[in-house]
Amino acid sequence: MQEVEHEQADAVRALGHPIRLRILGHLWRHGASTVTDIARAEGLSTASVSYHAQRLAKARFIERADELAAGKEKPWRTIQGPYTASNEGSDPDVVRSMREAIISADGRRVRNLMADWPSIPAEWQMASFFATRGFFLTSDELTRVIQVLLETLRPFESRTHADKPEEAKAVRLMLYGFPETDGPAGDETGPPDDDMEPDDEPGPDD
Repeated sequence: MQEVEHEQADAVRALGHPIRLRILGHLWRHGASTVTDIARAEGLSTASVSYHAQRLAKARFIERADELAAGKEKPWRTIQGPYTASNEGSDPDVVRSMREAIISADGRRVRNLMADWPSIPAEWQMASFFATRGFFLTSDELTRVIQVLLETLRPFESRTHADKPEEAKAVRLMLYGFPETDGPAGDETGPPDDDMEPDDEPGPDD
């Protein structure tokens, strides 16, 4: 498959907006779709979808599928990857916005899955996995880990809606690899201890 090259600044900015990520996700899951289709499915306005689709097209993430048009409105489709866009030299604030948007979009996907979990077929429930593990790695080793994982997935990158196996579904693999930090002091985000009565709260001598 031919690698898709992007202008670095355009690519980073394009992926830094949640609506653009939703448009990309819809087109990847459902194939070529019109602005009207995307807006209806995602609960967005057609004006918003049209604007953000143009930004994605400028960054070469999507393109018009003129030959699939059934009426006046021409659908959009994703441009087959793999994509390459280095963060090196980009504005740190823009890169941070992109990462935060991607993490937020992934969280939304998981919440959608949990809401729909009872309707997920049993074989897909069994095949799905949720795993997190920690390792002691050097930066070079972490780089090699993601390279090995991406190489394992490479045979599946060229699949499209037209040539995928009949039983195949859109599957999302979320890959994060980063050095752990302690976070800001006093950041207590864990759930409350429901088993602790008010009178049982630890005292100064506990």
